[in-house]
Amino acid sequence: MTRFHFKCRDVGYECSYEVDQPQAKDMMPSIRIHMKYAHQIWTMPQDLEDKISAAIKEIQV
Repeated sequence: MTRFHFKCRDVGYECSYEVDQPQAKDMMPSIRIHMKYAHQIWTMPQDLEDKISAAIKEIQV
């Protein structure tokens, strides 16, 4: 079974936030909410979104 995993620290933040979802497409809404409330990034720039997308890892469970 494959899942997708993201760690906030993988894009340069000193943060313990991690999210794990069965589909990659389900991750960005949760990550956007986290970025708003934890890092005060209310409008995510495209370069940050690209960094986040690149940091999402596919894992086997």
